[in-house]
Amino acid sequence: MLLPVIALVLGSTIAVHLEENEDLPLETQLGVARALVGAIEARSGRAAVLDDPSWPPCEPTPACAATIAARSGASTTLFLRVLTGPTLIRVVVQQGPAEPSYADISNDGEGWPEALGALSVRLYGAGTLVRRPDLTGTAPEAPRRIWPWALVAGGAVALGAAISLGVMSQQVQDEVAGRHALGSATDAARDTKRAEAWAANILFVAAGALGLSGLGVLTWGD
Repeated sequence: MLLPVIALVLGSTIAVHLEENEDLPLETQLGVARALVGAIEARSGRAAVLDDPSWPPCEPTPACAATIAARSGASTTLFLRVLTGPTLIRVVVQQGPAEPSYADISNDGEGWPEALGALSVRLYGAGTLVRRPDLTGTAPEAPRRIWPWALVAGGAVALGAAISLGVMSQQVQDEVAGRHALGSATDAARDTKRAEAWAANILFVAAGALGLSGLGVLTWGD
C-alpha cells in the first residue's frame, strides 16, 4: 500500500478519510477530497492530510478514526462521502459522534473552494492560512562522489607505471641480445628483465581493474 502523505507542519492535523462510492468515478471523489483538504487548510488554519485511499474501507467508528489518525500522523479524523446527483455533488462529512454536515457543489469543479471553505468554517472555525514548506523546487544536488574518480586515477597511474616497466624490460632484453658471451652480468640482466616483465603484467591487470571499477560506478552507480 502507498504510504500516506504526512503534513509537515506543527499543530493539530486533520486526516480526511474518503469512503469510496461505487456510483461515482474514483477520480472525481479524489478531486473533491483534495479540494476539501485544501479548503480546510486555507480557511481553518489547521493542517490537513488525505488518507491513503488504497487502505481497506473503514466505518466511522472511534476505533477506525483512531487507526486512521495514527497512520496519518494526525490528531483528528474526518470521514468524507461524496454522493452523486443529477446536477450537483453532495459532500457529506462527519467527525466523531457529531451529526454529519454537508455541502452541495457543482459537477464541473466550479465554486468548489468557496463551498468547501464554508463547510470547513462550520466544522473548525476560521483561522490563518497554513504555510507548508515548498516541496516543488529543485531537489538538492547529491554530493559528488570522489572515490570512483580516485579508482580511475589509480588505474591511470598503474597503467603508466606498467608501460614504463615494459619499456625498461625491453631495453634490458635488447641489451642481453647484444651480448655474445654468457656471464654473471648477462644472467643478472635476464633476472632484471623477468622481474620487470612480471611487475609490468601485474600493473597492467591492476590498471584495468581499477579503471573499469571506477568507470562502472560512475556509469551505473553504487
